[in-house]
Amino acid sequence: MKKTNHKKITDSKTFWVIISFLASITLWAYVSNQYTTTITKTLTNVEVVFTGVDTLAEEQGLGISNISADTVSITIRGSRRTIGTLDSSDVKAVLDVSAISGIGKNSWSYTLTYPSDMNTNSITYISRTPETVSFTVSQIVTRAIPVEAEFTGSLQEGYYAADIITDPQTVSVTGPQAYLDTIARAYVPVTGEDVSATVTSNFEYILQDEAGNECKTDNLTLEQETVGITMPVYPTKTVPLSVMIIPGGGATADNCSIEISPKTVVVAGTQQNLGQLSTVSIGEVNLSDFDTSKVYTFDIALGNGLILVGDNAKATVTVTVNGLETQKMDVTNINFINVPDGYSVSTSTKSINVTLRGSAEALAGVTASDIVATIDMANYNLDETESGSEINATATFVINNHTDVGAVGVYSIPVVVSGG
Repeated sequence: MKKTNHKKITDSKTFWVIISFLASITLWAYVSNQYTTTITKTLTNVEVVFTGVDTLAEEQGLGISNISADTVSITIRGSRRTIGTLDSSDVKAVLDVSAISGIGKNSWSYTLTYPSDMNTNSITYISRTPETVSFTVSQIVTRAIPVEAEFTGSLQEGYYAADIITDPQTVSVTGPQAYLDTIARAYVPVTGEDVSATVTSNFEYILQDEAGNECKTDNLTLEQETVGITMPVYPTKTVPLSVMIIPGGGATADNCSIEISPKTVVVAGTQQNLGQLSTVSIGEVNLSDFDTSKVYTFDIALGNGLILVGDNAKATVTVTVNGLETQKMDVTNINFINVPDGYSVSTSTKSINVTLRGSAEALAGVTASDIVATIDMANYNLDETESGSEINATATFVINNHTDVGAVGVYSIPVVVSGG
């Protein structure tokens, strides 16, 4: 079989002429395709740019806000060579506001700009979304925005962060009034991990609307970009609650069972103040106010320099008297004391039905003659009482010869005041 001599073919001048011709045809076809082939292209996230903003502010004292769109989408048609490699970042949607002279809402069409070296004569616009951009022109004003700080970090176990103090309490912001009216606060997130000491530092703030959405600072002038923060941090201590029991009605604390809810509270303060704190007394219970049991509600109040941690602002106290009995008895010995000179008092009440409390043995030995009802007129301002009028006066009781028996409850009787 006869073999083809490949070396002679590649060495042939005719071969390379043919190859060069084919290559030129291919290149011509490619270039021709780039210039003559028309394509359609959609560019999204084309940035909206306002020009003349500084001029508008300096000459008119006006600014823009409430911009309806930060980006637009466009669809264009052109040669593959012109727009084939075009990217969204190469195009801008431009609105020139330098010539505006009045306030109000506007809706303008925008001008698309391309790289300076691009031949845009062959570009055809197919569509743009949105067609226009709306914005508001308003007077440039300065407002004091209230500062609100929040601890967003974490505390070391056993520590408490008190209310944050900000310096200043407001920050000054200058910009279009329509935009400033939407800003509700300058929010300061105070950070830190495993904090166990008071935080004193400067933190950046975020402008927010009423719903907590971040407000952009474009076209705004901030007098300052940080806020001074002081966040006191204290150690905590779990302390039991207690009440003071005032003996009365034949009962003492030894006769009572006391239930307090919650039993304990967490208190924050300096190490010195906490070291001196063994219990939190929330109020007094007078045992003469009830016969067998009563439920009280007390506010949990702390001394200066101490902070109640948590939501337990009130406590419920149930006091029950055990091992004692009650007995009703009519008291006829009613006595008035400390009647001011020039006055006389009297009552139509002949007897007071009193509840006595004590042990069964002690109650058995009490007679009506042992009990004296006393009305102390020093407790009343008779100068403000018209002669002949009637007031309600409270009686207290002494059970002579029976210290382990007492009256329980509150008793009022009508008293007629004369004179004055």
